[in-house]
Amino acid sequence: MTLHFERTGRGPPLLLVHGLGGSLRSWDTISAPLSQSRELILIDLPGHGRSPPVAGRQTIAAFADALTAFIEAEQLGAVDLVGSSVGARLVLELSRRGVGRHCVALDPGGFWRGWETTFFHITIPMLRRPLLFVLVADTVANFVLFVPVQLLTGGGPQSSTTLLMFEAYRTSYAFGSRNLGAAQVVLLTVIMLFFVLLQFRLLREEKDS
Repeated sequence: MTLHFERTGRGPPLLLVHGLGGSLRSWDTISAPLSQSRELILIDLPGHGRSPPVAGRQTIAAFADALTAFIEAEQLGAVDLVGSSVGARLVLELSRRGVGRHCVALDPGGFWRGWETTFFHITIPMLRRPLLFVLVADTVANFVLFVPVQLLTGGGPQSSTTLLMFEAYRTSYAFGSRNLGAAQVVLLTVIMLFFVLLQFRLLREEKDS
């Protein structure tokens, strides 16, 4: 496969590998000063930026294979490697394979020990109930938020702070359309009930399991 890349600067070659969800543009804030003393090879990982995805599963091994093929095709055997996040994990894998020269890994992931995996699987389920409650309560609170809007902004500027409850109030009392305002309140109540019932259902499924 062909990976999209850019070269800039002069000096010993330096391959920069971005993290998950990024692109070669992730290095824009530091590429200019680095290019004064190094030739930078900025690459888009497979499925990122302008590079096509690899065939099959998107794994560290598959990405490392693609980078190895790229380095060989561009004859960058003595290149130094710098990676961030998932890119850091990749440059470490390349170094393990004997690809490249020096390696700098910035905040690599994927090195959890056994106890860390167990801790993760215990704490995340424990957070489900409070997080679900906060999500539902916050959603309902935002639907019925009224007093701060009425006292502080009046729905302005240009209706940018007009929330649902304030809109129903304004429809009923400012515009005199009581029926439409009542319909808006009923719709708002139905939406809030939906989120509350969804919370009860999810909590019941968790209890049954």
